[in-house]
Amino acid sequence: MQNRAIVLLLIFLTSVVLGRSKADITEKELRDHVLFLASDSLKGRKPGTPEDIMAAEYIRSQIALPQVKFPTENGLQYFEVLTALELGAENALSVSDSSYILDKDYYPHSISENGYIDAEVVVAGYGFNIESDSLTWRDYDGLNAAGKWVMILRGDPEPDQLDSPFARYADLRTKALVAKDAGAAGVLLVSGKIFDEKDDFAELLINEGHISAGLPVIQLKKTVADRLLAVHGLSVDSLEILLNESRSPHSLRLNERIKGSVDILRIKSRTQNVAALLPGDDPSLADEIVVLGAHYDHLGFGGPGSGSRRPDTSAIHNGADDNASGVAVAMEIFEKLATAKKRHRSLLFIAFGAEEMGSLGAKYFIQNPLIDLKKIVFMCNLDMVGRLDSILTLYGTGTAVGMEPL
Repeated sequence: MQNRAIVLLLIFLTSVVLGRSKADITEKELRDHVLFLASDSLKGRKPGTPEDIMAAEYIRSQIALPQVKFPTENGLQYFEVLTALELGAENALSVSDSSYILDKDYYPHSISENGYIDAEVVVAGYGFNIESDSLTWRDYDGLNAAGKWVMILRGDPEPDQLDSPFARYADLRTKALVAKDAGAAGVLLVSGKIFDEKDDFAELLINEGHISAGLPVIQLKKTVADRLLAVHGLSVDSLEILLNESRSPHSLRLNERIKGSVDILRIKSRTQNVAALLPGDDPSLADEIVVLGAHYDHLGFGGPGSGSRRPDTSAIHNGADDNASGVAVAMEIFEKLATAKKRHRSLLFIAFGAEEMGSLGAKYFIQNPLIDLKKIVFMCNLDMVGRLDSILTLYGTGTAVGMEPL
């Protein structure tokens, strides 16, 4: 924890909130906050866990000063987050008289909507609908996909080129939404040998399944898809090669109906933001609010889809820098400002939950504000300030009014 960076930030904040303050910010207090929040006992502060609640209650206890007003009854703003995806009991897939086996022949994708579909199947190549100055590839031209299952290859024709113009269109959610726009009832994903030689199923991941694509999406094994494509003398692998070499669409109608249902259970848990208000006492400025924020959640035990840099490792992700450091600094600054004899502007402290899941706490606060958002004149967000080396780095200055000259 670099004292100089903290002092620089404190000087800046006091210039917009107050004139003088007597409370001291000490290295010991900062260290104690970080050691508690990043301790093994808090198990990585994953949203929706008992340890997440412990972290929030600790933060609230540290800022519950006599001058502080909580904008909610207990200083906590509750909201729900998706914490797990599980397979339900109603997943099924059959073609003609053949029934297929879950997790062997097919598997629902995280982005899938729940539902049952009995419909014909068409093939839409890579599932593109691209029309730009430099690239045109329209798999749905001349293909009636309305009300049908659409079979789509994963990936794109240039899998080894990081700067491929196809890359921005190869995301599965993007492909599913294109299929939906074409009127598709559901999407069947298949993997060619070039894209995935092992033909593995994608796991149910929260970060992908946070919002469904709005229609059922099922991944098929090549053995299943090859039986469907055989009527045209094709296989998944040969179709992939044809598309990659010709660099042009190759859409087909298959003379088969598929009955399929998807049942994914989206498990939600409650988490919270922690918010506290220090009213200003200057009649001309007290109505203006400065927001001091930092997210307090982290990755729990990590794992696939968690955002961990080692997704294959399940272990406590302590999150000392990200972002126990920012919360510690924010709490100490808030305490210092709370002891001031005079506060010109009002100050809102907010520790956001579920930031690692997509800034969900911040989004919930904006959509369900505890104050009049129009009164906010400045917001300072502290994130990962535990490893600064005597330099305070400000991000987002290009989109924040007045920050560039400051």
